[in-house]
Amino acid sequence: MRKNVPAIGARGFTLLEMLVVIAIILVLLMIMVPSFASWRDRAFYVKCMSNVRQLALGCILFAGDHDGQLPYPNWNGPGEYTWAPGWAYDRNKAFSGDLNDLTYGAVWPFIKDFTVYRCPTDPREKLPPDACAALKLSDYVMNGAVIGYNGGLSFRSYPLSMFKGGDVLFWEGAADQFTAGNDCSQFPNEGMEFRHRGGGMVACFDAHGEWMSSSDYYRLAFSSSGRNRFWCEP
Repeated sequence: MRKNVPAIGARGFTLLEMLVVIAIILVLLMIMVPSFASWRDRAFYVKCMSNVRQLALGCILFAGDHDGQLPYPNWNGPGEYTWAPGWAYDRNKAFSGDLNDLTYGAVWPFIKDFTVYRCPTDPREKLPPDACAALKLSDYVMNGAVIGYNGGLSFRSYPLSMFKGGDVLFWEGAADQFTAGNDCSQFPNEGMEFRHRGGGMVACFDAHGEWMSSSDYYRLAFSSSGRNRFWCEP
């Protein structure tokens, strides 16, 4: 009687062969994981840049509908309660930190996307429960130069035409400066978050966006030599 002979190539992997395959896979993963992280960081970078540009463009479109006047920057003060909606919210209607507050802001009709107001590396879910309302609404702040930093315009914003295109309109505000008395607008030297490769995003009055290094930010924001791109009050 003929015995059954195993077919050629039908044997399974040996333990050594399996270990070799696993080792190869692990090496490949070690090579690829940094690439995945780099792609993810690049996607965050691009999204954040897009966000600040859209906010700046929203201000330009608002100005186009209001005789060139920029939106109020939500700068804490008497005018906030009586003059007009701020770029981010309208204190006369709502300021609780609920996302719907944004729908009352001056630029919302041109944005209509809650994700535009936050850097993707800093989702709302990441915020502490006691975060103030302003920080819950936006990671970005408007330059207080728009109203002259408490200046003599009775809290009315300057016209867009009075700023240079390369002046900074928005930046990623320092999280520790978002307080009840320092809302969605700040002095330039109140800080910036450097979430992206040691720098942060800014958008200018002509709606172009830039990555700014921490060293360039500190050089400009803490300058005492007069007008520059941050200290740009007309």
